[in-house]
Amino acid sequence: MSSKARILIVDDSPQDIHMLIGELNDTYIITASTSADDGIAALRVEDKKPDLILLDVNMPGKDGYEACREIKNDPGLKDIDVIFLSANDTTEEIIKGLDLGAVDYIVKPYEPAILRSKIKNALESVTRKANLQQQAEAANQLIYTVMSESGNLSGIINFMRMSFEASTSSELMKITLDALRQTNLNAVVLFEQDTVSELGSTGADPNMLEVELLSRMKGHDKPFFEHGARLFVVQKSIVVLIKNMPEDNEKRGSLKDHLMILLEGANAKLKFFVELSAAAGKKYSAICQAVVNAKNALDSIHIKQEAHKKHTVEILDQMVEEVEASFLPMALTDAQESQLLDILSAAVDRSLAHMESGFKIDDEVKDIVKKLSIAARDAAIN
Repeated sequence: MSSKARILIVDDSPQDIHMLIGELNDTYIITASTSADDGIAALRVEDKKPDLILLDVNMPGKDGYEACREIKNDPGLKDIDVIFLSANDTTEEIIKGLDLGAVDYIVKPYEPAILRSKIKNALESVTRKANLQQQAEAANQLIYTVMSESGNLSGIINFMRMSFEASTSSELMKITLDALRQTNLNAVVLFEQDTVSELGSTGADPNMLEVELLSRMKGHDKPFFEHGARLFVVQKSIVVLIKNMPEDNEKRGSLKDHLMILLEGANAKLKFFVELSAAAGKKYSAICQAVVNAKNALDSIHIKQEAHKKHTVEILDQMVEEVEASFLPMALTDAQESQLLDILSAAVDRSLAHMESGFKIDDEVKDIVKKLSIAARDAAIN
């Protein structure tokens, strides 16, 4: 580190404080308090906050756990790392300390080398976090600068190109979220129009309150609704909640223009999906009606064929009777009459068999109509 780190020791034992100062004074800037209340009060009035707090657990009055809870609940102090000092080395005590937000737990009596090592690691972690924060802020600044100068156009063109390839509202949602991630935005997106309903997020899943607000904003008469770092963008069937808008007004304005153009493109594609779904629905209805008409026609043909078969059987029976009646004037022998009747019976059987084959064809056609009906239903479901 380029300068000495600052450490606050809070311990009710002056002897323990003296020992700690003796171990650390050559490397760090040390301040100390003999009670939790005095230590927290000092934190709140000092211009330079310590980089680390060594906090004794067992103290009269407010103990170290209560003090840590109060520090972590204070917005101005919560980022200061805490290491607990305690003679109690049970697992339950250590877990309790970590649950309260401490970064480490040193058991008394401690080896000086272990003490120094743990403090060194904790302070290096503070430095790393500070560097990462600076890098994140620098990255955000760079992103917003690039967006305002040239990134807007290239980002929008890339989004439009990708959206043309989307074939479903789910794919469009993914492309929209990817575009928002590229601008480092923490966003929740709602697509909602007719049969289309999609919800997505660039980060963690949205909570119920965020979903409720997105639904309420749908159809809002203004394209933007701002509240602190939050921005709702309303574009007809699309509502977007941005949770990390920049404070700078110029950056906010540039980002809002970018978002509006991007969401106009997404809304146009979403409208296409809805119209496509409606057209598919009309086609399905037409197919269903055609299937119903075909079934009704087959039922009608079947009834007519049954009547035709009955009438044909009656005609054949009458023909056989008339032939038998004509045998007497012909003076035929019994053998000749039998032969003629056999010929007629065989012809009648062939005729009826031929009619039956026609009914089998009807059944096959009915089966085809049934399969068409099932296929049309499944296509509608999918």
